[in-house]
Amino acid sequence: MKQFSLLEITSTAVLLADVVVVVADLFRVFHVIDSAALQAAHRCTHAPHGMLAAFPTHLHPLPFL
Repeated sequence: MKQFSLLEITSTAVLLADVVVVVADLFRVFHVIDSAALQAAHRCTHAPHGMLAAFPTHLHPLPFL
């Protein structure tokens, strides 16, 4: 059985933390893009008979972020 050095364990943990940060940032970017697209669609959408056209722009794909 191979024993791992403290440097290997630390660098792996840092790499995994960096991956988590990048994925979280990507989700935030996609959420901003989705929100902007929905808001643009909302401005262009005509609701029938004076009703409000509403899209759920407050939903977040990862509510814990």
